[in-house]
Amino acid sequence: MPVIKQAIVSTVGTSDVDQQLVAGISFHSGMRATEIELREHMSEHVPNYMIPSTFYDFGDKVSTATSGKASKLDVSRLSKITDSAIAAELSTKEAEVVEVWRQVLDQPEKTFASSESFFDYGGSLKFVELAAALSKKWGVSLTVPEVIAKPTLAEMAILSEDYQNAKFEPDVEVAKYDFTNFARTPRKTASGKKTVLLTGATGFLGAYLLEELAKTDDIGKIYAVVRAQDKTSAQNRVVDVFTKRGITFHDKITAKTTFLCGDMAKPSYGILDDVLNPILESIDVVISGGAEVNMVKSYSALEKVNVGGTYNGLAIASRAGAKHILISTQYPLPGEVPTGYRRSKEVAELLCARAQKEAAVESAVLLFGDIGISRAQGSLAPDDDYIVIFLRACLETGFFPRTDWAVSILSIDDCVKMLSSISTDGKYDRYAYDGVSREVKGRLMEFSQLYDWLNAEYALRLCSYEGWLNAVKAGAAEGKEVLQRVLLTIDAMEVELKAEGEHFRSANEKDDALFSVDDAWGKNLVSALLLEKYSGELQTDDKDTTIGYAALAQNEDLVPIKYRLPDMTPSSVELRVEYCGLCGSDDHLIVGDYGEYAVWPQVCGHEVVGVVTQVGSAVTTLKPGQRVGVGWQSSSCHDCEWCARGDEQLCSAVGCTCCEGNKGGFADRMRLNDAQFCYKIPDELASAEVAPLLCGGQTVWTPLNEQTKSGDRVGVLGLGGLGHMAIKFAKALGREVTAISSSASKRADAMSHGASHFLLHSDDEAMEAAAQSLDFILVTIATNKEVDFSKFFPLLRPRGTICFVGMCPPISADVFTLGFTMNNITTSNTGGKKDMVQMLDFCARHKIGAAVAISPLSEINTALSKLRSGDSHFRHVLSNDVQHASKRATA
Repeated sequence: MPVIKQAIVSTVGTSDVDQQLVAGISFHSGMRATEIELREHMSEHVPNYMIPSTFYDFGDKVSTATSGKASKLDVSRLSKITDSAIAAELSTKEAEVVEVWRQVLDQPEKTFASSESFFDYGGSLKFVELAAALSKKWGVSLTVPEVIAKPTLAEMAILSEDYQNAKFEPDVEVAKYDFTNFARTPRKTASGKKTVLLTGATGFLGAYLLEELAKTDDIGKIYAVVRAQDKTSAQNRVVDVFTKRGITFHDKITAKTTFLCGDMAKPSYGILDDVLNPILESIDVVISGGAEVNMVKSYSALEKVNVGGTYNGLAIASRAGAKHILISTQYPLPGEVPTGYRRSKEVAELLCARAQKEAAVESAVLLFGDIGISRAQGSLAPDDDYIVIFLRACLETGFFPRTDWAVSILSIDDCVKMLSSISTDGKYDRYAYDGVSREVKGRLMEFSQLYDWLNAEYALRLCSYEGWLNAVKAGAAEGKEVLQRVLLTIDAMEVELKAEGEHFRSANEKDDALFSVDDAWGKNLVSALLLEKYSGELQTDDKDTTIGYAALAQNEDLVPIKYRLPDMTPSSVELRVEYCGLCGSDDHLIVGDYGEYAVWPQVCGHEVVGVVTQVGSAVTTLKPGQRVGVGWQSSSCHDCEWCARGDEQLCSAVGCTCCEGNKGGFADRMRLNDAQFCYKIPDELASAEVAPLLCGGQTVWTPLNEQTKSGDRVGVLGLGGLGHMAIKFAKALGREVTAISSSASKRADAMSHGASHFLLHSDDEAMEAAAQSLDFILVTIATNKEVDFSKFFPLLRPRGTICFVGMCPPISADVFTLGFTMNNITTSNTGGKKDMVQMLDFCARHKIGAAVAISPLSEINTALSKLRSGDSHFRHVLSNDVQHASKRATA
């Protein structure tokens, strides 16, 4: 553009997966261009994927290195080039999409035209966040592929009403291409060694294919078309790919290969006639191996390279009188929605069929299934392979899902040998230059075979697919890129592998695949994946991660997971857990009784005793090394009337230690954002015995302390984990205690805890004799079963109170009858900070601790089973053995 004085294109981001192109531009004095003008200009000269996501203004000059070359852009110092107004008036829905785009891209002032594509601004991983944001905005459930299928602002705006894939007619797309101008050079007769023109040498399959062609004696010459400025740069690009893939760039490649600068999306691959014409006569085979392999982009975004590139390859083959090989991808399976990539390949295949019929260009059209790692030792795993991406996610989470899936995998070695044979011999088994599209897939095997190979070298836990997906989503939300990547493809992958599983189990289906992978191949794959993992871990600082025990999905067993702790803030505190009580509320979260309060994977635990390991800069009341406790509540607003009264448990902004995504104390370490809810533990109290006091104890302490007085006759109904602590508190507070139970076997324990009387409520005579004997009844029963509480109301004296704590079933009461004795029905909910401090001080003075049974955290599922049995008259407490358990697991 004439207005541009200088421009630099660079990358931002540290990841190979989601790096983005950006451009810095310096304009001639007094001249400018809008962002839309810059994008329109670039779209006329380069493919869509080469257009920068953001443009920046250099101002008066460009910073250069001492060599005179422009340095990599530091975009933090530059201002963005944005349009002052949206190109055209947007609809209401388009304006809503703009709002979400701004949020996801963190560009609150950015304007967008309705024709703009999200791909121009955000990489593929941003679509995960975008799908979630749009779903929340519109109250729908959009998947990532559904959003990606409509990447423009205008297309995305209609997703709330109709988010099915846009109508796609391959025959219409094919008809756009004209074969009447193809030069029909007579076909070459077979003689001597073959000359091959190859695109895609910088891809996974293309790099291995170049190596194989160079090793093949019947191949005499290879022309490799590479996007580069000159031949040296082209060769260097390929050498870099070989190095990245772990392939040796051997002498035969150098001797046989000439690198040509070109772009397959352009006519004649963008190769100048004075370079291309002299070699046309020698070319025997054109291999269209290049493509933009992207499973999330739309057809329109991929057409120029994948369809146009095939058309250009066919045109060169026609001019050269050569044969043509198209490397394509497998058909969609039943129920699978075709991706934009698959659709672009479908049109390319139809182009080959038309060229064979209309222009006599013979093509072998090969639809490859999943292509995996080489059998050669030391090979590296293909970065973009969806199976590899899936297995990386398994290694990251430590889990592998139980499924009924099946999978077919080809070794890259088999693929390139097959392609080399077709290039030299004209056919391989049923695959030939007949223009017919044929799949090339590996023999089907159970998906669990991948688990067997991986688990033999690295211990993984089997879990439900729902649980595995919850673990992946949680890790992705923490910013783990390997888990974000798998979410981009998992919907389509699930459909495909389910269909393959049905095929595998069908007695009527015959698997006629020529190739398969074996245990040696599987071991090689695992070695490559573990090398990646261990190399990455050497560079990772684990100070912000911990291991905890989580339910991956509703009502599942708890399993250890590794996750990121919340960032430290000025008001935060971090502690290493020593003990954590197992409360009934934890079980309610796990089984789903608390609904959306549980966020999977759910790490419970809210009766925590531990040692402070670090505090935020604003925390003055705690310091590292102190023994502290954390209860059910972990935050409040500190400003409302209830917080001012010391009743923080009634604050509308109350935060729970292990609800709504917060990770609790069933872990090695935990962090609270509000250190005011972390309490010093008096020296007189034992850690294991104080843990249950921090929720269960406070739950019964608060009503006994606030609603009763010295000398009151108090009944405690339910003698489990809460009941026994209530008896201890009531006795120490100077109340006369009656223990009420349905089981006579609990009499001795109740009396030992401090009860003066024991009432068996299944004994009608005893109940009648105890009528109007109690000033206060504390109900500690937590059950989902229906209970007739009306039988206990006659026990109350006039003006007596019955108070319910914990998760009780609904109650019914004859209010008219209760009115004659002016009885009260109340409830209580844990307590505020003042209640916690008073309770801990009271327990220290009166030597009160919970009766506990201690189990290692690693045996939490056994302890949970005992809790659910309902027979416990004590509290279960878990001791942190994460470090020891981890050492045992890796021993």
